[in-house]
Amino acid sequence: MTKSTHQTLKLALILTLSVLLQGCSGIQHPSEDHATKHIGLPAQFSEVQLGSASSVDIADGWLASFNDPILESLVQEAWDHNPDLYIAASRYQEAAANLHIAASYLYPELNGGAGARYQYNDGDSDTDRYTGSLDVSWELDLWGRLRSDRAFARSVTEASGLEYLQARHSIAAAVAQGYYGVISARSQLAINQQLYDAERFTAETTLQRVDAGLGTSLDADLAESSIRLAEAAVQDNLASIRESQRGIELLLGRYPSAEIDTASEVLPTIDGGAFAVGVPTALIERRPDIRGAERRVDAAFYDVESAKAAKLPQLTLSADATAMLDPAELVSSIAADLFAPILQGGRLDAQEEAANARQHQAIGNFASVALQAFREVESALSNSKALEKREILLDDASKRLQRASDSAISRYDQGLMTILDLQQIRRQDFETRSLLLAVRYEQVVQRLNLYLALGGPVVGNQPTDGSKPTQLGQQDVNEMMNNELHVGIQHTENERSGTDSETQHGEE
Repeated sequence: MTKSTHQTLKLALILTLSVLLQGCSGIQHPSEDHATKHIGLPAQFSEVQLGSASSVDIADGWLASFNDPILESLVQEAWDHNPDLYIAASRYQEAAANLHIAASYLYPELNGGAGARYQYNDGDSDTDRYTGSLDVSWELDLWGRLRSDRAFARSVTEASGLEYLQARHSIAAAVAQGYYGVISARSQLAINQQLYDAERFTAETTLQRVDAGLGTSLDADLAESSIRLAEAAVQDNLASIRESQRGIELLLGRYPSAEIDTASEVLPTIDGGAFAVGVPTALIERRPDIRGAERRVDAAFYDVESAKAAKLPQLTLSADATAMLDPAELVSSIAADLFAPILQGGRLDAQEEAANARQHQAIGNFASVALQAFREVESALSNSKALEKREILLDDASKRLQRASDSAISRYDQGLMTILDLQQIRRQDFETRSLLLAVRYEQVVQRLNLYLALGGPVVGNQPTDGSKPTQLGQQDVNEMMNNELHVGIQHTENERSGTDSETQHGEE
């Protein structure tokens, strides 16, 4: 048997034993209720009457339920150009790259080198030497430290993907709220404009009465002051509209020029009937932010396992070969190095304690996120009920006050009522109209809050069947990161279509 054959057999034997040793050592995985066991869950939400809750997720594709193509296009634009969403997508990509890095340590590492040397001998002939080398090293994961690191990175990647998906949901709801905020502000402008027109008409009537000797200068001053107040309300409302438009444009990544438009001039009607919200246990699986927090708990668990394994001996195999210009001068070696920590000044113990502390933080964060999610659902349901009752009362009061206001104007024109009485009735009339509008806008906001709290997908074509969390939103992340970030411009439909075409072409 030649020397090279003997070395090859020895290397094969070492590698075989190493693989067997590594395969015999598994790693610990967190239990399915590792995070959820720390929170108590009722059978149903307290704001849902017994037996009325349904497991049907009607929040699926909630954006389409508003039936507003302009709103849908604005949400898509925000998904394409929002800087905060861009940051969330890049964090997901960073986590995915870190997962690849962590997984690479489980495989052998091969490095190559080459060199050239010129040697001058005094009085003798010169010498040229050329070398090539290969170095192989492989740390055997006997105790699961490297596999725990990979599992940690995978959990962090899944959490980042879910957090990105939650960011998409939040931005969609924010765009919708801002969009209907503009519509509400314009509706309020219409109310204030009607008040301004009514005050001007009353002022003209009052001046005619004063000229005819049927009124006093006090009546004229009251009428003119009412016009100024109504005009001031109109100007304040115009400023509110512009601010609402700028808020949406920031979400879209546009320059805040207050030029955005809406399709509708009236708020959507919110059905006050039965709403299927499911049960708290289903909410944990449905909301991306809760699932992401749960993955963070899993990651912290693997971090602890890695810290424990770091206190055990490490076995590294290495081999190197260097060849001169003459292959006969090949020099090679095979080694197995066992490294065991003996005295580290308590550093490894402290690292394990720190990992345990991070795990406790992750569990606390999960509990906090879950409780906040339950509160959001309960609050949205409770507020919706209260708003529904308020709308009924205010709607009836508004209709009665409008009739009273019309009657008061007629009585004032006939001289049967003072201008102070007329102004009091009219003020109640228009204040009630504004209150009713505010309640209807708040109903839209609470419905959006409920959609967001339930965690259902914004559009209906996203997986809701328990698909792997790493796949949730991954295609959207890739599409967003394939395009450069450009903000401060108005993105037209043609620009968006062109960007989509370029993305698809790049993927092909």
